[in-house]
Amino acid sequence: MNPADLIPIADPIAVPWQWFQALLLAGFFIHLLVMNAMLGTALICLAERLRPGRRPSPGHEVMARQLPFIIAFTINAGIVPLLFLQVLYGNFIYTSSILMARWWMGAIPVLLAVYAGAYWHRGISDSRAGLKLTVLAATVVCMLAMAFVLTNNMTLMLMPETWRRYFQNPGGSLLNLDNPMFWPRYLHMLTGALAMGGLFRAVVGRWRLHRGNREGSVLVKSGLGWFVAGSALQVGVGFWLLLALRTEVMTLMLGRDPRATTLLIAALAGAGLALMFAIQARVLPAVAAALTTVGAMVLIRDVVRRAYLDGYFVPEQLQYTTRYGPFLFFLFFLIAGGAVLYHLYRRIRPS
Repeated sequence: MNPADLIPIADPIAVPWQWFQALLLAGFFIHLLVMNAMLGTALICLAERLRPGRRPSPGHEVMARQLPFIIAFTINAGIVPLLFLQVLYGNFIYTSSILMARWWMGAIPVLLAVYAGAYWHRGISDSRAGLKLTVLAATVVCMLAMAFVLTNNMTLMLMPETWRRYFQNPGGSLLNLDNPMFWPRYLHMLTGALAMGGLFRAVVGRWRLHRGNREGSVLVKSGLGWFVAGSALQVGVGFWLLLALRTEVMTLMLGRDPRATTLLIAALAGAGLALMFAIQARVLPAVAAALTTVGAMVLIRDVVRRAYLDGYFVPEQLQYTTRYGPFLFFLFFLIAGGAVLYHLYRRIRPS
């Protein structure tokens, strides 16, 4: 069977695809930052709780109490890239979601458990340390499960040739674990979250120092330490991920495509600079370099997606109807919603 026969016909879109591509990349960049802050903060807080014979640092509770708010921002920020991924690649992401429907639908109660666990953990007193650790650990496990499901779907959508497994497993429980790219991509996301969670902690600490709170120095020191460790791990896993890609995709970033190669060099250079600045305890330069790395990685992800789907589909094939009214209506509420989120952040940011 020709895998192309399994791909649904793409629906027309309202405006040229470049608009949706720009919103997809910008939205994913923002989502990636807050998602990393959420998962990284949770992982670091759990690691501090698990250290034998040592109490959590003075800034531990400051970060742990922010988890419910960060989760809310992460989910809201995730709507935009998921929406425009569906607009541009709906015939792939909808199909892969159906093929793994049991796992995909199961992500909803897991997400609710993450919400509930974060709020429950926030309300438990320090005198009930055992319960607090248990709830935090369960919440982190649910976050990791969400990442597992998302990684499966995002890789399964890229490989229509694997969709034929549906005929041997039509129950909606397909996973993409046999693909060489799956595990390094999953671990690359986890180590990146650990690094960016540490950097987020350092930023919060620097802000508290600026407000005259001496505990901020503890957050800066520990946050930068986690950032350095997580970044070093992510670079190692990143090379594993690069080697796990299909040969024709990997070689794009190793000289065959100047744009892809430049993006890879920019990502590595940004990571190196961020590590150097973090070791020097220069928080803001480290943040600037890390943002450069994240931006380059977002673009690399798009290059990889297009390369894997090459031969099946490219967004340039989408027909459009030139109906700007609904699109402008959406943009208005996107900007208004962003303003509301920024206002909420200013109200609940750590003091």
